[in-house]
Amino acid sequence: PEDCLYQDELKQWTDDPRIDVLITVDNANEDWVGPVGVVTNLLRRIKVDASNSAVFVCGPRILNRVAAWQFLQLHVPSDRVFVSLERNMNCGFGRCGHCQYGAKFVCKDGPVFPFDEVADIFGKEEV
Repeated sequence: PEDCLYQDELKQWTDDPRIDVLITVDNANEDWVGPVGVVTNLLRRIKVDASNSAVFVCGPRILNRVAAWQFLQLHVPSDRVFVSLERNMNCGFGRCGHCQYGAKFVCKDGPVFPFDEVADIFGKEEV
């Protein structure tokens, strides 16, 4: 909890009745009263108005995969679920292919993609 970034912004978002902010930590200290554990455990608490929601997922590959699929199960349209992809980049303009993800290049086409654009390769390794 003491390493939490953007504490002022999180407080503002928490105070906004239009936004639901859920925070979890990996390691709680004695002052922490919130949830402890992985982010995807928080998704079970979410009530989603799928027709009025957009989802942005950023994190390690497994988090992106699990969170994206969970939001799809909640009927959020795949073109409104956005995933941030991490790939090893080298040149930064799509020439070397280090960050190629199927037909897309993370460096020049991303790094954030609507899920429907990468769904066919999202669960595959080494694409």
